[in-house]
Amino acid sequence: WSLPSDVTDDRVFGVLCWLQIYATDSWLSLIWPEHALYFNVVRDMYEAYVLFEFFKYLTDCVDGEDNFAEKLEYVPQMKYSMPLCCFHIKPGRIFLFRCKQMILQYVYVKIGLTVATFVLELTHYYDEGNFAVNRGYLWITIVYNISIFLALYFLVLFYEGSKEILKEFQPLAKFLCIKAVIFAAFWQSVLISIMVKFNFLVTARPGYTSGEISAVVNNALICIEMFPIAVAFALTFTWDPFKDPARVP
Repeated sequence: WSLPSDVTDDRVFGVLCWLQIYATDSWLSLIWPEHALYFNVVRDMYEAYVLFEFFKYLTDCVDGEDNFAEKLEYVPQMKYSMPLCCFHIKPGRIFLFRCKQMILQYVYVKIGLTVATFVLELTHYYDEGNFAVNRGYLWITIVYNISIFLALYFLVLFYEGSKEILKEFQPLAKFLCIKAVIFAAFWQSVLISIMVKFNFLVTARPGYTSGEISAVVNNALICIEMFPIAVAFALTFTWDPFKDPARVP
């Protein structure tokens, strides 16, 4: 089997570049921590782009959204994922539109939060790792978590509704790879910030703020984590779907 002729490897290439951008951003942030904010702007913008590109990649696997919507019409009614498992939904064109809408909202929210973080950092009101209500980090974290929860929830819902349609493309493995990078990038940093605040495993050092220590630890971990994640991506996003059957013996 092979992907439809109008699907190129551009989307996969864009997703795979994500790892290099994250690793390079973290490495540069360790060398020049005073410029980490500028490096992170590029990283965060690209993260939003990748999540939507991944959704588009899945729909392109079935000749685009219109054809995908037609196939979804034959999928029986299903339950919402936890915690809304008491409700039901019927996959179809509206279902596909809602999933796309909720995933796309993260793209816009992420861009807005990146700009807000940039402005707050320049005015010294961001203070990464500080959960005080008069600092931007707490509110940026809350809004980000709501937005990414909605995006990932509907991505899971999309998978549940289309797993039979996409089963030969291994969507679950690809989804887990995407989620692993998002966890390493943001939720890990929040967890480290909490650990620094309570001196749990990561101890504060004189002369350094909790935000600076959190950033260094998180960036160092990302540099290490991107290697096994890259191996997982290489095994999951293989070149096999792009084979031309006419040229492969």
